[in-house]
Amino acid sequence: MTAVMTRPLTQTASFAPARPASSARRAGRPVGRPVVAGAAPAPAATHTIYVRRRLLVGAVALLLGLVAWSGADSVFANRGGAPASASVVGGTSTYVVQSGDSLWSIAEEHRGATPLDDYLDQLLALHGSPVLFAGEVIALP
Repeated sequence: MTAVMTRPLTQTASFAPARPASSARRAGRPVGRPVVAGAAPAPAATHTIYVRRRLLVGAVALLLGLVAWSGADSVFANRGGAPASASVVGGTSTYVVQSGDSLWSIAEEHRGATPLDDYLDQLLALHGSPVLFAGEVIALP
């Protein structure tokens, strides 16, 4: 790290060998500013640099967006897991329990082509208890 001492702009002295002010202006250095030997003057920000910086920021933002999108995709897609089945998700229809109904009578009435034992097991798994009350709404598998 190089320490640079500055002087007020009103003084025309510099750290470089004394030159007339006209030769300093021709060399591209402002008059009255310190000159460090071996150091290149800092370039002014040009339109090209501005465009390059904006393109770099845009590329980084795009990359971060793609990483976030791929992460969200794997979270929402549930990749690698077993697909949900209808019996796990829940029934698509409901039934209002009438007085005198039992799980067995409901299973016999609504089972369709499913074997009675399998339908009864699914119905019991959905309801959670073999006890039914009149007016209760239960899901059917």
